[in-house]
Amino acid sequence: FKLPRMRDNPLNLEKIEMTGSRFKILSRGLKRTRGEMNKVELAWSEELTANPNVADWWFEPFTLRISHPEEGQPAKYTPDFLVLMTDGLTYVDDVKPPGKFDDLASGVRIKACAELFPLWVFRIVKKKLKRDCVPGESEFNLKTV
Repeated sequence: FKLPRMRDNPLNLEKIEMTGSRFKILSRGLKRTRGEMNKVELAWSEELTANPNVADWWFEPFTLRISHPEEGQPAKYTPDFLVLMTDGLTYVDDVKPPGKFDDLASGVRIKACAELFPLWVFRIVKKKLKRDCVPGESEFNLKTV
């Protein structure tokens, strides 16, 4: 399989992997391996470790199946963090980088999971821009879904 040239590649696809009979497309230059943290996730894990109210946390602990279609692939969602608080409350965190959060598919998956799994509290954790950070405060915004 030959990758098209950049002028023939309007989606700016960097890599196309063939696995079995399916193609996995990594776009926008995002190269990520399952189980490895990016810089934003690493900063959030450090904040969780420093928080005395957090009993324990796990990175990418499981994958949730959202839909079960008769034909085609099921919709799945892998949260970034599962956080257990000292009072027994459990949060499922999805960490996003600073800037716009316009990933509609991710937002829909998180909301669907919040409805399907009411035992957990789902949150979107978004890192603040450097200009918005105040010394002594968290560099993350939390939004409960």
